[in-house]
Amino acid sequence: MEKPVALCLDIAQRVLEKIEKKDLLTCVGYPLRYGGGTAVTRQLLAGQTIALVVGQYWSGSGREDPRE
Repeated sequence: MEKPVALCLDIAQRVLEKIEKKDLLTCVGYPLRYGGGTAVTRQLLAGQTIALVVGQYWSGSGREDPRE
């Protein structure tokens, strides 16, 4: 299942009801949480107070500008 499951709680509850009604096995993955970049970032930010984080995720082939 893609994140976010829904943009409001009411829709998320309806999705859950349908999943339970059909007895489906579902999950939401967070694969980047366990990547090397995450570990490095945690080390760099350890002990610091964070006020604002701006990030970008790029999964392109290397031929395009990730800021577009």
